[in-house]
Amino acid sequence: MTRAELTQYINNCILLGNIITEESDIYQSILNSFKGHLIFNILGAVNVDGIYVKLDEDNKTHLVYYTREDEGVDLSNLIDIIDEDAFAWNKTVRSISGKSVTKIGTGAFYHSFVEKINFPNVVEIGEEVFYRTGVKKVVLNKLNVVPMKAFAESDIVSFRGDNVKVVEAEAFRSCIYLERVAFPNLITIGESAFYNSSITDVVFNKVKKIPLHAFMGARLRSFKGDEVEVVGEGGFQYCEYLKRLILPKVKKIHLGYCENTYEEGKWIADLQMSKDCSFIYKY
Repeated sequence: MTRAELTQYINNCILLGNIITEESDIYQSILNSFKGHLIFNILGAVNVDGIYVKLDEDNKTHLVYYTREDEGVDLSNLIDIIDEDAFAWNKTVRSISGKSVTKIGTGAFYHSFVEKINFPNVVEIGEEVFYRTGVKKVVLNKLNVVPMKAFAESDIVSFRGDNVKVVEAEAFRSCIYLERVAFPNLITIGESAFYNSSITDVVFNKVKKIPLHAFMGARLRSFKGDEVEVVGEGGFQYCEYLKRLILPKVKKIHLGYCENTYEEGKWIADLQMSKDCSFIYKY
């Protein structure tokens, strides 16, 4: 099916009244499955062979809910936006791609079994979008912000985001398999962003502040932050494998920034800081 054919089909269904209403069997089934809590807005959607879609005012095609039992999903150039919770708790889909997808809503793949994604043109994702999923290697080079808990507690191993400027709070919290990230244009990270992750070697060239518990408990071996000026409380606390910490412009470090950071009783071997750095209790 082409994009034009899909659009025409949706419009015909709307004209004929073949859309999901509160009386529809699928609507009632979803209500029963989620005990009365409808986690996505399927009302007004059209069923296209087990894929529920809508058109918005800008003629963008939304994927609202997916019921087919496919392991691999190729949305080709048919879908622009994957709505909130569209694949939440899905236990079938393992891989999904979509060249025309530009936005993925909050919790779209929440607690699903998806492992592989390919969305080369996505510029926006919602909070908890891949929370507790099996997704492994992620490349989202047009993305600007990694939202709160976007990949928290997932199986992610690596992430590359060439255009990412903000990683929000807990975005990669407890990602115990996460080893590598590449954020060449990152400016801001949120609290507990990499808390208890397995990330090992980090270079942040533009970040100026390491906030509360940002890397607490991570398996960091080295960290280089050329522009970092402030390290918040517990920023590197319990990073037991940290051996190299380079912060040439740091001005303020909250006490406890790397308390109990050691390996076999040895403190950080290579510690490079500004001579003007002050250790404080509050900042």
